[in-house]
Amino acid sequence: MHQTLYRKYRPQSLDDVFGQEVIVTILKNQLETNKIAHAYLFTGPRGTGKTSVAKILAKFINCEKEQKPCGNCRFCQMKQEENLDIIEIDAASNNGVEEIRELRRKVNLTPSNGQYKVYIVDEVHMLTTSAFNALLKTLEEPPSYVLFVLATTEPHKVPETILSRCQRMDFKRLNDKAIVNRLEGIVKNEKIKIAEDALTEIARLSQGGMRDAIGLLEQASAYKSKSQITTEDVHIINSSLAKKDLEKLFVAILDNDFANIVAKTDTYYEKGKNVTKILEEIINFMRQCLMVQKTGQKGSEVINRINKTIPYDMLLEETIALNKFLLEMKYDSNPKTLLDIALINLANNIETDYIEDDKQPVIKLLGDEEENEESKEPKRETVPIAPEEKEEVVTKEKDEKEEKTTEKPKENKLTKKERCELETLKRLRVDNTFAKVSKKFKNELTKLIQEKKLAIVKEDGKGHLLIDGNIKAASEENQYFIIAFESNASCDVYNKHLLLMEKLLTKQLKMTLRSVAVTEEEWEQYRQEFKEKKREYKFQAENGEAAKLSKKQTKNKNDIEKKYGDLVQKY
Repeated sequence: MHQTLYRKYRPQSLDDVFGQEVIVTILKNQLETNKIAHAYLFTGPRGTGKTSVAKILAKFINCEKEQKPCGNCRFCQMKQEENLDIIEIDAASNNGVEEIRELRRKVNLTPSNGQYKVYIVDEVHMLTTSAFNALLKTLEEPPSYVLFVLATTEPHKVPETILSRCQRMDFKRLNDKAIVNRLEGIVKNEKIKIAEDALTEIARLSQGGMRDAIGLLEQASAYKSKSQITTEDVHIINSSLAKKDLEKLFVAILDNDFANIVAKTDTYYEKGKNVTKILEEIINFMRQCLMVQKTGQKGSEVINRINKTIPYDMLLEETIALNKFLLEMKYDSNPKTLLDIALINLANNIETDYIEDDKQPVIKLLGDEEENEESKEPKRETVPIAPEEKEEVVTKEKDEKEEKTTEKPKENKLTKKERCELETLKRLRVDNTFAKVSKKFKNELTKLIQEKKLAIVKEDGKGHLLIDGNIKAASEENQYFIIAFESNASCDVYNKHLLLMEKLLTKQLKMTLRSVAVTEEEWEQYRQEFKEKKREYKFQAENGEAAKLSKKQTKNKNDIEKKYGDLVQKY
């Protein structure tokens, strides 16, 4: 039977291990000085060499030659299934306490072929609590001829009592250069025709896993057995988007061509593209845009256009929003719909929130307030000024102008009294939510808002706050909920538009809901207070507190509209 490439090219010595220089150096030094630990814990992502290094370690300590592992002695040439001294256990399928008790009984048996018995327990985090407890004493003081190597991709699931008895080795993701170097050797030996940029793309798509990279290379060689493998072939096999297709999709997003966006995603879906991988590639592409903006690297024409159109802060915000969609897609039954919504939302935000180069923001169109006031005054006749008086007048005008420019602009901030009113409203609405809190209703409300996210954002641009925030608690009986944000700015904007949020929810969800925004830090305080039952939560009717808070903002907005007319954009 054909042997897959990743098995055929599995490292046979520590010198063959790629990308794990620190771990290789530690193990070599320990083996040379004969200071081997009785138990190791190998952690790290899949395909980074944990099991391979464990098998090399087992051969090394049992090899009969000086040059270890030699590959020629009786022990090195023995097949895995024939060697009774290397016991490989899959903890995912042998995770019960009975299997560990059987292991403990066999530990006392001396090695059959070599000097040491090596137990390699793969995916050790899958063991049950009882199995871990049964393993503790044996792991702490095994016989002198026994070595344990535990391997896992999720070390946080391994109990501290096990971790403290092992010497931990963290395998890192391999960088693209190390993967490409390994693939070049395999390509040369197997006589595979492949373009250099295709190898680089395989390394990038494997996300630091050597086994994934070799597997993808083998698939590509089967797909193009007689001709050269190209980057497009790699994307076809991986069900991901090629760079040119990705850029075409972004052009449609920048042009706000919603119909074209949906048409392209439909085409990719029909071709069998993985929609989750499409969004991953889009997020990675936006990361490249961010890097180009900050590092000054050269970017493609489309990347330069994106960076010219979208400011860094907003591009970062949209990238974070897409990442939230990606998390939802992985657990949603219809990820294609979520992809369409995510891209339409991105295009819509670009259309409403960003301004093209040939346009100016409202503040620029308005100009300075004093300039507008001056333009209303009638023109005065100029009176000749004597040369000796001219210098004095110019100096005086200059001082007056500097004095005006140094004046701080009036900011539309809440007064101390209004801030106190907001805190009172927060307390009131938090208490009303906690009075009859319902976890089931919170989950249902979150799901409803996510389902209606596109309609909410289209109804009003500020509706994105309902989607971006995290609903922390909700009460179906009292019709209240608490929404939390990472930043104070988002929290303040939401609380300034509480009435608007209520109208949006009433229209889209057909429910009359009241809410309040808090920061994540404030939420932790409220939650801790609720858990410790530091106060009694009783429902208290409102007397238009939210309307009072929005009154000042509405008044200021109306004053500006009266003053500047059609120049003011209404949101």
